[in-house]
Amino acid sequence: MPVMTDFKTKLTDNFSERFQGFSIPIEVLQFACDPLSIKPEADFYTKAKEVMSNIDESTLQTEMVDMQSSSALKQHLQSEGAVNF
Repeated sequence: MPVMTDFKTKLTDNFSERFQGFSIPIEVLQFACDPLSIKPEADFYTKAKEVMSNIDESTLQTEMVDMQSSSALKQHLQSEGAVNF
């Protein structure tokens, strides 16, 4: 058992070191999990721009509104889940 505990501790430390300073706003993570749950607001686009600096905010806004207004996409997400969406 001590071997597994030591392994887990070292693995946790390794990931902590690798991803120190790497942050993704919670709204962007939520969008990745469920793109239809995020309200198309200026704050979201600003946070998305922090993660992907080359993204065009107005294009993202237009695409989000189109995507979220599609009943076919909503139905597909509900039936297939976020992983297969």
